Order: sequence, then structure tokens, then C-alpha cells
Amino acid sequence: MYGLLSGKQQSFPLSRTGPCRIGLPVSMWSDLDGEVERACVNALSLLRKTGFEFVEIDDADIVELNQTLTFTVPLYEFFADFAQSLLSLGWNHGIHHIFAQVDDANVKGIINHHLGEGAIKPGHYLSALQNGALLKRKMDELFARHHIELLGYPTVPCRVPHLDHADRPEFFSQAIRNTDLASNAMLPSITIPVGPKGRLPVGLSFDAPRARDAFLLSSVSVIEKVLKG
Repeated sequence: MYGLLSGKQQSFPLSRTGPCRIGLPVSMWSDLDGEVERACVNALSLLRKTGFEFVEIDDADIVELNQTLTFTVPLYEFFADFAQSLLSLGWNHGIHHIFAQVDDANVKGIINHHLGEGAIKPGHYLSALQNGALLKRKMDELFARHHIELLGYPTVPCRVPHLDHADRPEFFSQAIRNTDLASNAMLPSITIPVGPKGRLPVGLSFDAPRARDAFLLSSVSVIEKVLKG
């Protein structure tokens, strides 16, 4: 599967990957919903019994740097590139013709804000790109400094909301709180289910250093076998 998705016709022996040292970022394990915390801590306990080692990681500087990237790059590139992409595909209507058809009030508010006084300045965008390069280097250093091979954390810190509350504006930022780093730092990441059977899902995520996709797949296949018993 990895070969098909990546275009790399390589194989890797899943059975040779054993327990490893995993870093637990402090920020990602804070302010968790009780049900989420219990499920994830229980998973760590099972892994610890089979030889996995866990170390707490102070990631305060990483969090601060990562926050300078969140939304800045994707929003700037969306508003800069979307109209040009439409033109290249032969779309003759203006971009405002599409935005006018957005029904969701929250999405419409974001669009109008960034089309007006909230538009991201080119200088802020360039600064975010520079911080992105710095974030990648800092993550490389973090893995090396703590002698860890993976990061582990609850995928989403809150439980699955009731449908009536799922459209809260603040829910999206809560949901992506822990997964935003891997996206910005370009870390390969996998989530596996660890919640009790018959309950709403709880995910436990693992990130590997950049370009170590195959190692991540091998390691998480071992982790999954342990958790499944």
C-alpha cells in the first residue's frame, strides 16, 4: 500500500520493528477530556508492558513557533491562488461569484474577513514560510536531542461532540490543536483507534521524523498488534 501511495516500490519488514522510545509532548497531553485521557493512557500502559519507553517532552518553544504558521500560509495561498486556478481551468466567472454561494455563516464570515481588513499581508506570509523552515529544523533537533523515534499524543483532545454542538466556531480549533504541528512541520503521522468498544472513537496519533514514512508504518503496525492483543 505504501509503495502504491508513495510511488516508491520498496518493501520493509514489519516484523523486524520492535519497541521504541516515544516522546509525549506536554502541550498535547494537557486539558484533555476525561474519556480521551483514560483511553490514551490505558494504551500507553499496554505498550509500556511490552517494552515501549515513554519520555515527557517540554514543547513550549515548539508550540509558540507553530502558532505563527497556523492558518497564515493556507489562507494566504488560498486567496492568492484560487482565482488563478479557476482561470486556468476556463472558469470565466469571478471568484466572488463562488463566495456568494457559500451558505455557512462561519465560513462566509472568514471569507469576508480575509477579503477585507483581515487580509494577510505578503510580509506576514513570507515570515510564516521562514518560520516553517525553522520549525522543521527544530523538530529534527527535538527528535535527536531526546533520542526519540516517535511522538505520541491524543489525536483530538476533546470527545466527539453531540451533533447539535458540532458547528460551534471554536470546535474546529480544538479539534486540530494536536494535529496542526505534524501538518506544519511535514511530519508523517498516523492515528489508530484506542477507544473502548461500543463507544465513540478516540484516536492516538504517532508522528515520525520527516521522510521516515516507512519506519512509521512499521512501528505503528507493531503498536496496533499490541493494542489489539
